[in-house]
Amino acid sequence: MSKEFIDYGDAVFFIKEGEDTAWIRQMQDDYDQAGKTSRLFYVPVDGCNDKYLHPHRFIVENYDQSLTNHMLWEGIFDEEDQMTYMVNALREFQTTGKQLLIENVDFNEEAPIFDYGNR
Repeated sequence: MSKEFIDYGDAVFFIKEGEDTAWIRQMQDDYDQAGKTSRLFYVPVDGCNDKYLHPHRFIVENYDQSLTNHMLWEGIFDEEDQMTYMVNALREFQTTGKQLLIENVDFNEEAPIFDYGNR
């Protein structure tokens, strides 16, 4: 089941692959009816393909992609560091409304990484 916690009064859902998100959709409907949609946040830990969850409430623009995969590409392997990264991304989204846009490439430790920053 998804992890859920209340953060400064906001409901935050950490959605993992293969989870049943029907209960999250029900909460979303309740928040919509109460006019509190802006208090919902979704973190697609392994990506999410639920087309009924509001896309603008995900911290990742292309929420069907795995945030875990993205963190591995960023060199964040430790689970505690990954949680810190996700919470920091959540804070950024809560503050600015700016969603992350992550790569659509599966992590492969053997794949070469090119740094184009020094061009």
